[in-house]
Amino acid sequence: MKELVRLRMRPSRDRKSFRYMLDYVDHSGKRRQVSLGHADKRQAERQRQEEELELRVNIADPVSMKLTDFFRDSPERTKGQVRATSLKETARSMNDFIECVGDIDVQEVQYTHGEQFIQYCLNQDISAATVAKKVKHLKRVFQLAEDRGQLDRHPLRKLKAPKAPRRKIRVFTDDECDRLCAAARQYEEKGHPVKWELLIRM
Repeated sequence: MKELVRLRMRPSRDRKSFRYMLDYVDHSGKRRQVSLGHADKRQAERQRQEEELELRVNIADPVSMKLTDFFRDSPERTKGQVRATSLKETARSMNDFIECVGDIDVQEVQYTHGEQFIQYCLNQDISAATVAKKVKHLKRVFQLAEDRGQLDRHPLRKLKAPKAPRRKIRVFTDDECDRLCAAARQYEEKGHPVKWELLIRM
């Protein structure tokens, strides 16, 4: 049985001593790292078991659910814990995944579906970097489902996203920087409230 609560050691600032801490994902899917404030291993293990029991009592058994329902449920559980933009990106990734593999039962998702999804995205001329982001969002959703007990296993855990080539960084010349700042000042002089020159220089 998977261990839901891990016991870890947190060293002190001077690195001469340590204290135990509990590391786990709570019912809402948020990761918690709670310091126990002592270095007693027996007491720490007892506290770990107590927290583990509490989590297991409140976690639902794996459920049979269509991907559309599963993907609708997951964002609702994490709303307010992550940025709205991240939720939108996750929703797009989940919709693309369903478009690719179909509205199958979440318990039927396999590693091969992940490979199929990557190829599906690449065939649509989506860049490798964007595909990697989509895979990252999907893996996060399935990881949370496993942590909550909705899934027995994370089907895409070992799925490797395509590698994106590094983009060449273009560095502005001194003249280009001066002209950019001058244009920003002119924009501000027209009454625009945003301090563009300050933002550019920062």
